[in-house]
Amino acid sequence: MHNINASTFCVGPWIEVRVGADGALNFCHAAKRVQIPHNEYIQRANLDDYFSTGTSVQQARDLILQGHQVDRCTNCYRNDELNVVSFRTRRNLQYGIFPKQDFGPSVSESKFWQDIKADVKPRFYHISFSNLCNMSCLMCNPTDSSLFATTQQRANGVTPIQPTLTDWTQGPAWDQFCDHILDNDRIFCIHIMGGEPMYHKRFKEFLTLLNQKSHTDFHFTFVTNGSVFDSDVVALLHNFRSTTVEISLETVTLANDYIRRFAHPTQHVINNIDQWCQHRSENFNVVLRSVPQALSVLDYDQLLDYAWSKQLLIDSNWMHHPEFLQSNILPEKIKKIVSQRLAKFLNKAPDIADINLRDQSKVWKNLQNNARAVLDQMNSDCNNPEIQRKQFAEWCARFDRERGIHAADYVPELLHFLNYYHYELLNSDLP
Repeated sequence: MHNINASTFCVGPWIEVRVGADGALNFCHAAKRVQIPHNEYIQRANLDDYFSTGTSVQQARDLILQGHQVDRCTNCYRNDELNVVSFRTRRNLQYGIFPKQDFGPSVSESKFWQDIKADVKPRFYHISFSNLCNMSCLMCNPTDSSLFATTQQRANGVTPIQPTLTDWTQGPAWDQFCDHILDNDRIFCIHIMGGEPMYHKRFKEFLTLLNQKSHTDFHFTFVTNGSVFDSDVVALLHNFRSTTVEISLETVTLANDYIRRFAHPTQHVINNIDQWCQHRSENFNVVLRSVPQALSVLDYDQLLDYAWSKQLLIDSNWMHHPEFLQSNILPEKIKKIVSQRLAKFLNKAPDIADINLRDQSKVWKNLQNNARAVLDQMNSDCNNPEIQRKQFAEWCARFDRERGIHAADYVPELLHFLNYYHYELLNSDLP
């Protein structure tokens, strides 16, 4: 007997597998990585067994069917509270299950009930081959970027004494993973994350294998930081049912250089975006990925303008951790400036013309929704703002000292705020 409810129900644990850069397995890419059991790593677990009988998977499924929350799913619950479309909502919609007042009829008529009774394999995969990355983004974490892992240790005054690279693909788990994928004819979508996929040799190798085996009748998507463009990869990607290239970009200003710290300036990434866009078609899409935060929202209107000029959708991840990088820590004076800039963007109401590649009304609505979501997050409640503002200033100072840069050159509008919380002093005096 089930007791499901609209606020916690999610089809994710029945259809998805997430493999982390270190091989940790999870039932959803949006689920938190907390207390992954030793036997739930791809190096020690058979993917078919994990999906069918894995302890964490079964526990999540049982809780959902009982109408309870799942501890690992708090990010989605938080996004629901912020009126941001959560991955929980997206996954449900893919099964024709609608939120709120339409939930009851749609879930009862859904194909979901047939699928959970069948012996099926995952339909969605979110895979990180490694944390190998050539960028050190300030909102990142060591599990997702080898360069950030090293930079963070040095910023904290620790000389790295152990490898910061994690890569499960260098062992026997790689062959087992490839065999599992080739044996699964139920795949709807494979999504590759990082590290930086285009920077990892297994990425191109995996695409080549799928093409050689004619196992491409599904959607293929991946996230890239835009630092690498490879025409050979483009040719391989064109053979899937559809491809979406998701390129991370926080702003089109120097603030992006400050946040995402790369050997080349942001213009290098923008030039690569132009190359990717040349290959757009009905089955080959390019979107922007952003993580709106305290360091970027002052220039977020310019990112929206850029996206509109290129007819690019933005798919945002919302900052959850660290909390002191959330935009709601900003003082009211800065929030007012952001609000004015975003209001100016929202009031443009451009003429929508028919063009071949893009439904402009869809793009404009997407950008409007992103602007409003940024405003909602910025104006949400902030726990202990003074403490978090101090943490924010110290975080920037520590990393800037290690990176040999100064906030004044990249985010000048934030300098007064940072210095109020002793950024200049910390930048000079931190060990």
